[in-house]
Amino acid sequence: MISVLITNGNKILIPDMQSKNFYGKFSSGASFRNMNSNFYSKKNISYVSKIINKNLKKMRVSKNDLKHKTLMNVGSGRESLGLLNFEPKKVYNFDISSINIKRFKKFIFKNNLNKKIVSTQLDISKNKLPKNKFDFIYLHGIIQHVSNVNLAIQNLSSSMKMNGRMWFYFYRPGSFNIFLGSLQRYLLKNINVNVFYRHLKKNIKNDIFIDGIMDDCYVPNRQLFYPKQYKKYLENNGCKIYGNTYLKNYHQKNNFLKFHQSVVFFVKKKSKTKLFVKSKLLNRRRDVNVLDKKLYNNRNLHHILECAKKINKKNYSEIFKIVIEIEKIKQKVVKKFNNNKQLSKIEFNEMIKKIIKNIFKNYELQNL
Repeated sequence: MISVLITNGNKILIPDMQSKNFYGKFSSGASFRNMNSNFYSKKNISYVSKIINKNLKKMRVSKNDLKHKTLMNVGSGRESLGLLNFEPKKVYNFDISSINIKRFKKFIFKNNLNKKIVSTQLDISKNKLPKNKFDFIYLHGIIQHVSNVNLAIQNLSSSMKMNGRMWFYFYRPGSFNIFLGSLQRYLLKNINVNVFYRHLKKNIKNDIFIDGIMDDCYVPNRQLFYPKQYKKYLENNGCKIYGNTYLKNYHQKNNFLKFHQSVVFFVKKKSKTKLFVKSKLLNRRRDVNVLDKKLYNNRNLHHILECAKKINKKNYSEIFKIVIEIEKIKQKVVKKFNNNKQLSKIEFNEMIKKIIKNIFKNYELQNL
């Protein structure tokens, strides 16, 4: 089944699949590196704990700040287990996936963690969270995948205690990898998720690679908004942004050399302001279409977008090959940003050249 989403006046076909049936079945919802297949293994939780500890240091949150406090996390449960190292009073874990919740509840019961962790199936953009409940919220890789970003942020804000803080991660339109991810989704838009998943399982031996590519290519919701839009809406809901990661420029829309694929706001609840229930600031119809040629002056990007339109939509094997090769480039981009915090012009041009000459080699256009 295929659904039609209208964004910026353009029709985009997306797979008709509920998020609760996607996470846990096709993706774990987190593309952590260096993790083994045992989902809640000590190695995995130790790895996640180190990431969380590093992230919280960035936002000036110490172990003592969270000790005996009430914490919230949305996801499969690994981050919630990582948060236990901060000795909280309790961690409330929520996730849209019934598969993830069932698995995590089983682990909680088996390891006698019922007094420390409460896990509940919940959609933060539809189901109400308890008000004024949480001292800290760790929201990593979630907000761009909810069905209604406006309502989700209202819900999160109202659930925070006064002076409570939140790690607020979101995808950044205008970055190279987000452009490439949207390109992958465009190429796969008419292909059933099961067909692509079976192809990956048959031909790719790396489960982490499969997890990451599925999360980008087939996650039902992938809404993109600029940092200034998120900032304004969080402030409208009584929150203050007191820091960030990777945010080099609030106002520039596109910079493939300097913009990281994600941004994190360090958020603090400052007032019980009235919620903007009717606001359309982060409405789905205002989602940024990063495949719009009007956003770019680079003729090579125009070339790539035109090549994508020329692909034979029935040639699944070729589309799959192209999508997988793009994923390999995305992974290189991540490594480059982790090492150097940005791409050099030479590195970027080499990647673009590879996409045009190798990946889209059968769809070269004339007079471009």
